[in-house]
This record gives sequence, structure tokens and C-alpha cells, in this order.
Amino acid sequence: MNKKSVELKILGILSTDLIPIYRNALGCNNLTDSEILLFCDFSESDISIGFNFNYIADSSGLILFEGKIILTKVSQEFFISYDLISKGHKTICKFEFFGGNVPEVLNVLPIIKDWYESDRNLILK
Repeated sequence: MNKKSVELKILGILSTDLIPIYRNALGCNNLTDSEILLFCDFSESDISIGFNFNYIADSSGLILFEGKIILTKVSQEFFISYDLISKGHKTICKFEFFGGNVPEVLNVLPIIKDWYESDRNLILK
């Protein structure tokens, strides 16, 4: 897998109302300031847990954040944990921002409770 070509569209932030449902699958009992749960759109490639993204960009490609973003947990609508984001699947994922807090740039994303295409999204690269 060519890390430079991997992109993942982020649709929104998981609503806190859903955390109890995904508690076991995503290990989200006590999120730290450097962790966040995100709804992710259909992936164009398999992406394994532990994969490092380096950028957050807007839909035009403008880089809004640069830093190490680690994929730490993956789940889908069945509330179970997966070893990777499978190509062609929407997922809910836990990410850790290594060495810092979740960046404020993610605040533009909606808080969502269901699978839908958001009109505001960001891209992990």
C-alpha cells in the first residue's frame, strides 16, 4: 500500500449518545484529549489499524492540519471491532493525535448519529 495515496473522507463526529453502543468495539470508555471517534465514508482501500495519516485537508485539498494521526480502532454498524477499514465500507473509527490534542479544525464537522453523507467533510491523508 502506498501511504501517500491513502485518503479517507470524514463525514462527522460520533454523537456522545452512541458511545455506549460502541463502547466495547471502539474502546471508548474514557477518551483522552488526543482521541476522537469519527464517522468515515466509503474507503477506497484497505487501511489497517496502526496506519498513520499525516494531514487533514478540506474537500479542495487545502491542508488544514499537519501531524501524526493514528487509526487505533475500527467498527461498523454491527458494533464489533475490526482489524482494518475494508475497501468499500463506511466505518466508525477511533483516531489518536500523537503528541497533542484533537485539533480544532475538526470542529467544522457535524455531530452525527447515523450513516449519511454530510455536506461538511474533511479528508485524512
